Amino acid sequence: MKPRTIIAFVAGACLATLVLSVVIAVGFVVITPKHLADVIKKDPETFINAVKEASEKYQKIALKKKLDDQFEKPAQIETEGRVTFGNSKAPVTIVEFSDFQCPACAGASAFVKNILKKYEGKVKLVYRHFPLSFHKMAKPAAIYFEAIALEDHEKAKKFHDSIFENFQEYASLKDEKKIEKQLQALAKKVDADTKKIKENKEKAEKIVLKDMAEANQLRVRGTPTFFINGVQPPDRGNGFEAVIERHLEKL
Repeated sequence: MKPRTIIAFVAGACLATLVLSVVIAVGFVVITPKHLADVIKKDPETFINAVKEASEKYQKIALKKKLDDQFEKPAQIETEGRVTFGNSKAPVTIVEFSDFQCPACAGASAFVKNILKKYEGKVKLVYRHFPLSFHKMAKPAAIYFEAIALEDHEKAKKFHDSIFENFQEYASLKDEKKIEKQLQALAKKVDADTKKIKENKEKAEKIVLKDMAEANQLRVRGTPTFFINGVQPPDRGNGFEAVIERHLEKL
């Protein structure tokens, strides 16, 4: 349900409550638009607060139901053989669909590191790709990442960290030749074999395209998008950790 629809629905419900109060107080009366307007005009602050309170309550109920439904039937996401940050045997898996040229993804990188540190041994991250078309470096970088991963996962992790830790160097790149030059330099910096990268590029691109297709099936609309054991958290704050804790409680 869209926010405007929710507000209209809640406002209607609150209005009905106010009208019912009038009916109870004075007995059966014929309610006209003027009566309704008078009720609101008489105490607009109470009406607005009631709408706000009811809206917040409805949103909490809707969010809980959405999470409960996901826990009941979590998304099945392929993680076998993919680059994993943290303990590979950890029982809780965070899957991130990301974009190497996305500012929000760069910010989320530090957030995820803190999560992995806080839940060390219990949570791991699997990095997947959803490069956005208007970020010209995103897809080439994703292909480089997977090409390096086919050689060595640890080098791929260094490649990933280096991009996000030095994000401003790459954020505005648009020219294909400059992008390729920067990615080659970064690959050398993490000691990746440039010859093997070239050999692995075709296979790496198929991996990236498969990620994009799966992200679309999962209705991913932006980056970063996270799934925690198949459940999409409501935010990157308390809601994120609440989903982790709920999974851990089930173990």
